[in-house]
Amino acid sequence: GGTVVLSEFALSLPGSVAAGLVTLDVTNQGEFGHTVLVADESGSVVGSTDVIGSGDEATLQLDLPPGDYQVSCRIVVETPDGEIIDHYERGMFASLTVSE
Repeated sequence: GGTVVLSEFALSLPGSVAAGLVTLDVTNQGEFGHTVLVADESGSVVGSTDVIGSGDEATLQLDLPPGDYQVSCRIVVETPDGEIIDHYERGMFASLTVSE
Protein backbone atom coordinates (compact mmCIF):
# COMPACT_ATOMS: atom_id res chain seq x y z
CA GLY A 1 0.00 0.00 0.00
CA GLY A 2 1.01 3.60 0.33
CA THR A 3 0.32 6.97 1.80
CA VAL A 4 -1.32 9.76 -0.16
CA VAL A 5 -1.09 13.32 1.16
CA LEU A 6 -3.42 16.00 -0.22
CA SER A 7 -2.94 19.78 -0.11
CA GLU A 8 -3.67 22.79 -2.33
CA PHE A 9 -3.24 21.90 -5.19
CA ALA A 10 -1.02 18.87 -5.00
CA LEU A 11 -1.03 15.26 -4.00
CA SER A 12 1.94 13.14 -3.06
CA LEU A 13 1.98 9.39 -3.28
CA PRO A 14 4.43 6.51 -3.72
CA GLY A 15 5.61 6.17 -7.31
CA SER A 16 4.80 2.48 -7.42
CA VAL A 17 3.03 -0.25 -5.50
CA ALA A 18 2.77 -4.01 -5.94
CA ALA A 19 -0.18 -5.44 -7.85
CA GLY A 20 -3.06 -6.98 -5.96
CA LEU A 21 -4.95 -5.53 -3.04
CA VAL A 22 -3.63 -1.98 -2.63
CA THR A 23 -4.51 0.10 0.41
CA LEU A 24 -4.05 3.85 0.06
CA ASP A 25 -4.06 5.75 3.34
CA VAL A 26 -5.12 9.27 2.46
CA THR A 27 -4.54 12.35 4.63
CA ASN A 28 -5.83 15.79 3.69
CA GLN A 29 -3.36 18.37 5.02
CA GLY A 30 -4.99 21.09 2.93
CA GLU A 31 -7.41 23.81 3.86
CA PHE A 32 -10.14 22.60 1.50
CA GLY A 33 -11.92 19.31 0.90
CA HIS A 34 -10.37 17.02 -1.68
CA THR A 35 -11.07 13.64 -3.24
CA VAL A 36 -8.87 10.84 -4.50
CA LEU A 37 -9.89 9.27 -7.78
CA VAL A 38 -7.90 6.44 -9.40
CA ALA A 39 -8.22 5.81 -13.14
CA ASP A 40 -6.58 3.18 -15.34
CA GLU A 41 -4.77 3.74 -18.64
CA SER A 42 -8.06 3.81 -20.57
CA GLY A 43 -9.42 6.54 -18.30
CA SER A 44 -11.87 4.25 -16.53
CA VAL A 45 -12.36 5.03 -12.86
CA VAL A 46 -11.33 2.05 -10.72
CA GLY A 47 -11.98 3.67 -7.36
CA SER A 48 -12.50 6.92 -5.51
CA THR A 49 -13.09 8.40 -2.10
CA ASP A 50 -15.83 10.70 -0.93
CA VAL A 51 -14.80 14.26 -0.19
CA ILE A 52 -12.13 14.24 2.51
CA GLY A 53 -12.35 17.32 4.71
CA SER A 54 -9.43 19.42 5.90
CA GLY A 55 -7.43 17.44 8.46
CA ASP A 56 -9.38 14.25 7.82
CA GLU A 57 -8.19 10.84 6.69
CA ALA A 58 -9.65 8.10 4.50
CA THR A 59 -8.65 4.66 3.30
CA LEU A 60 -9.12 3.47 -0.26
CA GLN A 61 -8.72 -0.26 -0.99
CA LEU A 62 -8.40 -1.36 -4.61
CA ASP A 63 -7.56 -4.62 -6.36
CA LEU A 64 -5.19 -3.39 -9.05
CA PRO A 65 -3.59 -5.37 -11.87
CA PRO A 66 -0.17 -4.21 -13.10
CA GLY A 67 -0.23 -1.05 -15.17
CA ASP A 68 -0.06 2.73 -15.03
CA TYR A 69 -2.75 4.65 -13.20
CA GLN A 70 -3.55 8.29 -12.62
CA VAL A 71 -4.49 9.49 -9.15
CA SER A 72 -6.26 12.83 -9.03
CA CYS A 73 -8.65 15.17 -7.25
CA ARG A 74 -11.65 15.99 -9.43
CA ILE A 75 -13.35 18.67 -7.38
CA VAL A 76 -14.56 21.73 -9.27
CA VAL A 77 -16.00 24.61 -7.27
CA GLU A 78 -17.25 28.07 -8.07
CA THR A 79 -16.26 30.88 -5.73
CA PRO A 80 -18.80 33.55 -4.70
CA ASP A 81 -17.30 35.91 -7.29
CA GLY A 82 -17.82 33.38 -10.08
CA GLU A 83 -14.28 32.02 -10.40
CA ILE A 84 -14.15 28.31 -11.30
CA ILE A 85 -11.52 26.39 -9.35
CA ASP A 86 -10.77 23.02 -10.94
CA HIS A 87 -8.44 21.09 -8.64
CA TYR A 88 -7.29 18.78 -11.46
CA GLU A 89 -6.46 21.71 -13.75
CA ARG A 90 -4.50 23.27 -10.88
CA GLY A 91 -2.19 20.26 -10.83
CA MET A 92 -3.80 17.79 -8.43
CA PHE A 93 -2.82 14.63 -10.25
CA ALA A 94 0.05 12.17 -10.19
CA SER A 95 1.02 8.86 -11.75
CA LEU A 96 1.01 5.54 -9.94
CA THR A 97 2.73 2.47 -11.36
CA VAL A 98 1.42 -0.91 -10.26
CA SER A 99 4.15 -3.52 -10.72
CA GLU A 100 3.98 -7.32 -10.79
